[in-house]
Amino acid sequence: IDTAYQVKNITEIVRRYPEAMKDYNHPAWGTSKPGLYYWEQPLLGYYKTTDPWVLRKHAEMLADAGVDAVFFDCTNGSQTWRESYEALMKTWDQARKDGVKVPKISFLLPFGPSDASYEMIKRLYNDVYKVRKYQTLWFTWQGKPMLMGYNDNIPTNNAEDREMKNFFT
Repeated sequence: IDTAYQVKNITEIVRRYPEAMKDYNHPAWGTSKPGLYYWEQPLLGYYKTTDPWVLRKHAEMLADAGVDAVFFDCTNGSQTWRESYEALMKTWDQARKDGVKVPKISFLLPFGPSDASYEMIKRLYNDVYKVRKYQTLWFTWQGKPMLMGYNDNIPTNNAEDREMKNFFT
C-alpha cells in the first residue's frame, strides 16, 4: 500500500463509532491524508494492484475456481489503470508459462457516448491489442478480442478507426 494513503477499515470504524455512518465529517473517517477504504481486510492483506505476489496468488485461486475470464472495470472516468493491467498481464503470463490455467482478460469501459470512452478504446487498442501484447491472455468471442464498451463511439471516417472498430467483438 502506498504510504501516502491511510488504510481505513469501514467495518472496524462503524463497529467502534456507529454514529459515523450518518456523519460524513466524523473524525473517525480521518482528514490528514487521503484514504483507501475497505469493508474488511482482504484475505491477502492490504495490497497494491501491482503486487506480483498477490497477482500470482489471484491467478492460482481463480484458476482453481475454474474462472474463465476477468474484466478490468474501467467504467469510472477515463482511467484504464495501465500500471495495474500491465503488472497483472506480466504476472499472469508467467503463471501461464508455469502451467497455471489463468483466466483470459478483457476490459469493461463506459457504455455511453463520450470522448473519454472513445479515447479509452483507442488507448487500449494502441497499447495492448494492436501491438499484440500478451495476446495469449486475451478473452476472445466470435474469433475476435472482446472489449465491452460503446462501439458506436468509434467513428468510421478514417482507416485507423475503421480498423480498430472491426478488430473487436
